[in-house]
Amino acid sequence: MPAPDSDLAATWSRHDGSACEGCGEQTIVLAYEDSNNKLCVVNVTSSGPRWTTLEADPRPGSGLAVNLQWRNHTPAGIRLYYQRNEDDLVSIDWESQGRLRDTGNRYPDWNLHEDVRIGWAASGAPMASFSWGVDVTFGDPMLMVILSSGPEGVRVNWWGGVSVQDWQEPESIDVMENVQAYTALAANTDRRVYALEAGVVQEFGVSTDGLYWSRIGVVPTKN
Repeated sequence: MPAPDSDLAATWSRHDGSACEGCGEQTIVLAYEDSNNKLCVVNVTSSGPRWTTLEADPRPGSGLAVNLQWRNHTPAGIRLYYQRNEDDLVSIDWESQGRLRDTGNRYPDWNLHEDVRIGWAASGAPMASFSWGVDVTFGDPMLMVILSSGPEGVRVNWWGGVSVQDWQEPESIDVMENVQAYTALAANTDRRVYALEAGVVQEFGVSTDGLYWSRIGVVPTKN
């Protein structure tokens, strides 16, 4: 059962079924924190939903974000971002191309990366993430972005692929300085981000290198 203060994160993909266990051509993956403060994933597969409790150790009420990962020009798995103690951002990945076991063989599995600090976010901050592009030479994402909103507005952690092969510390985004504190966030693979500002939904975009953010405008909503 989801915890009362659990965040939610989801992704949808249409592919050949290689991105996650049992996935069909159309797959929905939903992550949440359960009442025992464990991360759970609901994987809507070709044979019905599957529930998995992960070996992750999130802080209670952690923000969550999820996106698809590409390697060698193909969907290679799913990455789930969350917070540990001290508000550090870490991840756990579904490795469809195989996690190396003690036997020397590789099997599809969840791979925990709690020893690799990505950055930080305010306690309980809503989060969103996306990856964009595929490097022509190596087939890896050209840009990965994690956004979080807290008392000081929206901050972004980003990884620049081949050109910047490391996660950058969180930065404020000037064009988002007026969004609501702890605003809900949403993002898509077209490098678009959505946030609430003065009661309306605003759309923002980022350049392909992750350096330059711009305001696109108000998203029409029904009164």
